Amino acid sequence: MEQKELLRILDLSTYIAFDFETTGLSPESDRIIEIAAIKFEGGVAVDRFVTLVNPERQIDSFITDITGISNAMVSDAPVEGKIVDDILDFMEDFPLVAHNISFDINFLNNLCERYDKKIVEHQLYDTLQLSRTFLFFHPTHNLGSIAEYFNSSAVGSHRAEADTVNTGLIFQHLIHEAASYPLEVFSKIVAVSKNHDMHNSHLYINISNYLKKEGNLKTGLVKSKLEKHLYSNIFATTGNGSLSELTVEEVFANGGRLNQIMDSYESRPTQQAYSDFVLKMLNADQSYCAIEAGTGLGKSMAYLFPALQKAFSKENESPVIISCHTKHLQDQLFNKDLPLLAKALDVSLHAMVLKGRSNYICMTRLNWLISDAGQLLRKDEVESLFPIIVWLNVTQTGDLSECAGFWGTRPYKIAEMIQSESGFCTTSLCSSNDGCYYGPIRQAVNDSQVIIVNHALLLSNMNNPGLLPEYEAVIIDEAHNLVDVAYDQLTLEVNMFKVNAILDIMDPNTSSAKRWTQKIEILLDDNPKLKMHYKTLQADCETSRNNGKSFFDDLTSSIAGRINKEVPFPQHIIMNNLLEGYSNFNIQIQEFELALSGINQALKGMLGQLQSLDPENNEFGDISQLFENSMEAIASLQSEIALLTHDQQNGWVYWQQGQYRQGRSKDKDLHVSVKGAPIDIAHDFAESFMQSVKQCVLTSATLRVEESFDYFLQRTGISLLDKDIVHTAEFHSPFYYEDQVRYFQYQGKNGQNPGLVADVIYECHKRFGKRMMALFTSRQALNYVYHELQKKPGGRQLPIFAQVAGSSRYAMLRGMHRAENGILLGTNSFWEGVDLPRDLLEILIISKLPFSVPTEPRIQAYGNMLQQQGRNSFMEFTVPEAVVKFRQGFGRLIRTIEDEGMFIVMDERIIGKRYGSVFSDAIPVRMEPFSIVEELIR
Repeated sequence: MEQKELLRILDLSTYIAFDFETTGLSPESDRIIEIAAIKFEGGVAVDRFVTLVNPERQIDSFITDITGISNAMVSDAPVEGKIVDDILDFMEDFPLVAHNISFDINFLNNLCERYDKKIVEHQLYDTLQLSRTFLFFHPTHNLGSIAEYFNSSAVGSHRAEADTVNTGLIFQHLIHEAASYPLEVFSKIVAVSKNHDMHNSHLYINISNYLKKEGNLKTGLVKSKLEKHLYSNIFATTGNGSLSELTVEEVFANGGRLNQIMDSYESRPTQQAYSDFVLKMLNADQSYCAIEAGTGLGKSMAYLFPALQKAFSKENESPVIISCHTKHLQDQLFNKDLPLLAKALDVSLHAMVLKGRSNYICMTRLNWLISDAGQLLRKDEVESLFPIIVWLNVTQTGDLSECAGFWGTRPYKIAEMIQSESGFCTTSLCSSNDGCYYGPIRQAVNDSQVIIVNHALLLSNMNNPGLLPEYEAVIIDEAHNLVDVAYDQLTLEVNMFKVNAILDIMDPNTSSAKRWTQKIEILLDDNPKLKMHYKTLQADCETSRNNGKSFFDDLTSSIAGRINKEVPFPQHIIMNNLLEGYSNFNIQIQEFELALSGINQALKGMLGQLQSLDPENNEFGDISQLFENSMEAIASLQSEIALLTHDQQNGWVYWQQGQYRQGRSKDKDLHVSVKGAPIDIAHDFAESFMQSVKQCVLTSATLRVEESFDYFLQRTGISLLDKDIVHTAEFHSPFYYEDQVRYFQYQGKNGQNPGLVADVIYECHKRFGKRMMALFTSRQALNYVYHELQKKPGGRQLPIFAQVAGSSRYAMLRGMHRAENGILLGTNSFWEGVDLPRDLLEILIISKLPFSVPTEPRIQAYGNMLQQQGRNSFMEFTVPEAVVKFRQGFGRLIRTIEDEGMFIVMDERIIGKRYGSVFSDAIPVRMEPFSIVEELIR
C-alpha cells in the first residue's frame, strides 16, 4: 500500500505538525518565543507558518544555549497577542502532530485562554509515544535521535521549524511501522486504554477497524521496512566434528579451520599463544590467572575455543561460564563469534545467554495487569504498556531490556508487576503460557555447554546460589570492571522509594494489591482468623509506610543544609559512628522495624489460613507465593535497615546520600537514601567466589599498571591465594603503534581550561577535517567546552555530537558514521566499549586525567584504609585506577591494523608531576610535547 493511500484510510490525508520554543516548562507562567506549524497533504509539506515571538520578558541564557534564540532576536518580533489568530486560523480543525504533544498543546490552550479564544478539539498525535511504542528497540526517543534513525537531518534541532519538519516526516515513518502490526496488537492497546483519553487513540482505532473490515486477523496493512535486530538467547547447532584431538594451531593457523571459512582471515601468532595459555589454565586441576591481551589480538575467539574444549571434555560435566561487562561484547560473543567458531569446528553446540530472573517478562502477570488496568493504572502507566504489547509480537527472549521504549518512562512499578518472580513461570501458574519465557530458559540451562552472563549475575550468584548451575570453570572478560561491579552488588541502600515499592505489592490499601485482595475479601466473613490477620496487615502496612516516611522526612530535614541545591549529582555525608549519627532518630527507626515485623506476622498468619483452605495450592497458589515472596522482601528490608542505621560492621563504610531533583512543582525535591558498603572486598571475594571455582581466567586489554599485575591481583583478592595456582601472562597487540599513532602531550599551563580545549578541537577540525572524539571526566567540563565551541565562528554549524542533556549514545555514534568530519564529545560511557575503526575516528583528545571522585564514600574509605596501613593511597590506589581508565580511553583510537590517528592529552600533569610518567609510560608511543595549538596543526 502506498503511503498516500495509507494516510487516507487512516484519516490523515491532511495534518499539521507543530512545535513551540518557550522560555521554560510552565504553560501558565512561561511564554512562547518561536512557533512553527507545517501543513502536510498526502504526506507532502504544502504550507507553513513560522515566526519568532516576543515573550515580553527576558530569555534565560540556559534557553538561549538550547534553542539559539536570544533576547536580541525576539526584540522586534510580534508579541503573542498579534499572532494568536494567525496560528489558530492556520491550524483550523486539522489533526495535530507534535513530539511530546502534551507540552505543546498545553501552551497552545493556555495561549487561547489568555486571549479568550475558543479551544478547538483536534485529534492529537504524539510522535514521542509512537516512537517509544513502535521503535521499542531504539535506545532513546528524543526528536534528534529519532531524526537520525530515519536519516533526517538533526541540524538545527531545538529550533521550531527544523523540529517541525522532522516531526512531520518522522510521523509518516511511524505510521507505516505501526500499520505493519496485526490486529491482536491494536486490540490489546485499545482494550488496555479504554478508560483513558490517549494521544494516538484515533490511529489505533482506525488501524484496528480497517483490519477488521478487511477480515485480516494475521498480518498488518503493510510490511515493516525496519530491521529490529532481535536475537534468540539460545544458540543450538549440530555438527559432525570432534574437539578432543583438535589443537589450537589447527584452528588458528593459516589454512586452519577459521581460515577455511573466512576469506579475510589473518593468522596472528599472539592469538595462538593466548589461546594455548587459556587452554593450559582450563585444563589445570586448579588455576586462577590474569591475562592481558592487547587490542586487536582477537582474544574472544581465542578463549572461546579452549572454553568449548573444556566444556566437551570427558572429565567435565558442567558448563563453562563466560562473563562480560558490556552488552556490546555479550552480543559479539553470542551472535557473531560463537556461531562462527561452531561452524568452523563443525560441532554440535548448545549455548545460551542468561540473565537474572527479573529481567524476563511473565505473561501470566502481564495478562492479569492488562485485564485489571482500568482499576489499577494511571494514564501514563497504561501508556508505558504500549511498547511491551508491540515488542511481545516479535521478541524471542522475553528479556525486558530489549524493550527500551518501555524503560524510557522509568516505569519501575509496572516492571515489578510484570517481571518473572519466584512461584511463576516454572510452576503450574504459568502452564497456560508454556512457562512464559523464563521456564524454558531454566530448562535450557541444563542442556548448555557454554553460558554467557554479565558480571552482575555472576557475582549475584555468589550471595544467592542457584541463579547459575553448578560450574567449575569461568572466563571473565572485561575483567578490569569486575571490582567495581562487585562493589555495586555488595552496596546496600534504603530509601522511601524502595520502602514504598516493597509495601505496594502486599498492602491491601493499594491498587497494586487489588488482584489478590478481591479473592481474599470474599473469604473474610467466613474465616474470622483470616479476617483478623488481614486487618492487621492493613494497619501495619499503613503504620510502616508512615513510620518510614517520618524517618526519611526527619532525616531529610536534618541534612538539607548540607546538600547543595544547585549540584545536579548525588552528594554524600559519611557516617563514622551509626549509633551517634542516628541517635536522634532511634524512636522512628524502632517503630519502623516493629511495624515491619507486624507485617511479616500478619502475612505468616494469612499464609497459614490459606494453606488450611487450599492445601494443594490449586486455588490460592499465586497468593501464597506472593505472601512468601513478600515475607522474604520484608525480612531483607529489616536486615538492611538494621545494618545501615545501628548494626555497624567492622570494615564497612556508611553514608547518607542526598540529591535534589525536579519535583511536580517548579521547586526541586531533596531525595535521601541511607547506604553502606564493604571497604575492601578482596578477602571476601577470594573466599566466596574464587575458591568456589576450580579454573578462573580473568582477561582484559588493561589489567596492568606499570607493567605489573600486582594492583589487579590485590584488588580482586587473587594475591591472597596459594601462589602455585596463581598465574599471569601478557600478550601484546599486533598493532604497530609507533607507526600508527602520534601522541601529543600538552606541556603549558591549565590545559583543562574549556577555552583552550575548545581551541584545540576547533583548530584540529579546521586543519584536518577528520572525525575526532574528545573524552571528559565530567558532564560539567564537557558542557563548558561545548558552549565555547558554539561561540566560535560557525560554531552552531559544527557537526558536534555532544553527550549533553537529552542526547543519545546511539544517535551520537550514528552521527559520527554519517558526518565525515564529526566531533564527538563524551564522558564516562565513551571511555570504553566504543568501536570506531578506520576513518570513523582519527583524532582522540583526552581533556583531563580520569581520576576517581575522591569524595565518593567507597573510594574515600578505601584510601583512608591504605593510609592507616602506612601506605600511599594516592600512588597505590588513585593513580592505578586512573591509569587503567586512561589506557581504556587510548584504546578507542586504534581498532584495526589499518588505523592511523592523533592522540592528544591536555592534562599537563603528565609532564609536570612525578606520577605523570606512570601515565605516559602506559601509552605505547613516544610522547611529543607541545605548548601552543599551532604546534599541533603545522
